[in-house]
Amino acid sequence: MIQNRWFARLKQVSDRYGQSPAFRLLHTSGLLNSGKMGAAGDPPLALRRVIDKGLRPNDAGHHVTYLEVYEPDVAADQMQLVLRYGASLFD
Repeated sequence: MIQNRWFARLKQVSDRYGQSPAFRLLHTSGLLNSGKMGAAGDPPLALRRVIDKGLRPNDAGHHVTYLEVYEPDVAADQMQLVLRYGASLFD
C-alpha cells in the first residue's frame, strides 16, 4: 500500500515537474537492468546513454541541476568512468 502511494506521488511529481530543468530520477540501475536502459549487457554504456538523455537541454535550453543515480551504479567499479563523465557535465 505504501509503495503504491509512493509511486503515485512520484508519478504526480514527474507529471508536474518532468519538463523542469531542476531534476531527473533514473528509473532503474544500469548495472542491474542495462537492457531497460537501451544497452543490454553493457551497463556502462546504458548509464552513459541515460546520463546523456537526462542532461539533454529542454526546449528553453536549460538542463537539470540534479541527476539521481541508483546506488549499485555508484558503487560499481565499472561505472566510475561514466560517473566522472556525468559529473563533468555539471562543471
